[in-house]
Amino acid sequence: MYVNIGKTDMSNTEQVIKVLGHENMHATGERSEVVAERAEDQATNAWERENAYNGNTTGGGYENGTDFYVSQADTSTVRMGSEQAAGVDDVAARMTVQAHEVEVGPMKTGKFHASIKFKPENQELYEGDDDFMVDSSDGKLYTTLGAGPGVWNRLTGKLRRDTDMENSTKVLESLPIVPVEQEDQVFQQLIELNKNYNQQRLEYDAIPDPNKVKTPRKVTVEIGGTEPDDVFPPTTITYMGESHNQFGDSYNSNSYVSGILGAADIAVPPLDKGLDLPGYNKPVPEKYFNDVSTKRGSLPRGN
Repeated sequence: MYVNIGKTDMSNTEQVIKVLGHENMHATGERSEVVAERAEDQATNAWERENAYNGNTTGGGYENGTDFYVSQADTSTVRMGSEQAAGVDDVAARMTVQAHEVEVGPMKTGKFHASIKFKPENQELYEGDDDFMVDSSDGKLYTTLGAGPGVWNRLTGKLRRDTDMENSTKVLESLPIVPVEQEDQVFQQLIELNKNYNQQRLEYDAIPDPNKVKTPRKVTVEIGGTEPDDVFPPTTITYMGESHNQFGDSYNSNSYVSGILGAADIAVPPLDKGLDLPGYNKPVPEKYFNDVSTKRGSLPRGN
């Protein structure tokens, strides 16, 4: 269970430990429970070792200003032991779901943003692809797929979003969400689903409410008239249109991630069990990822 917690505060460490305890974080069937239990024990032990080292019996890790951190050594322990439990030699080169905290200027919000990360096993296949860049930590190509507000406040899917590509801010990364032998095919499927979605982008809502949906409303318009140049006589037309925008009735970037994974028939990692991921539990409906023919412009791949 690869967890990127080299620099996370104490509260997030607790959240990480909660997430590590969910067996469906790993999709290899019978190994999942073993991985979850082993990783949870290691994360807890690492945290307790840091406390003991500093004579801190109430929790913490080593102090840096007002923040508390889990050491790089303990992060390595969690990763190395969980890789052994999962029988994975190189868990870094996989397709995963990752999360970072949303910041507004210098302020942390306590809310987290999810995106899909893809560091392919078959590196040669993606050489020269502008949608990939080199990870300076291991020299391997990788990319991300996520979403955010775009033109006209429309939730827009995009490869290589700057904040998604920034590795140093990530506090959590799931186990691989697809088998390595399927990842190239799945990546192409996700590209197509993203293209389809961007042809019918939904309104962006920062904090989606899973109990709110847009409901049709009756719209009445008057056309025509009695003047000589009127083409039609006075006519009233009534049709069912979309409801007025209300706070929480639409979707956000986390909705996009859980939605596109669902549309691709991929199990969604339960990152929201330990992190505050608004919208993750309100996925964009599958119908919006279906192929459509529309004149509404879609954003090109990677733009």
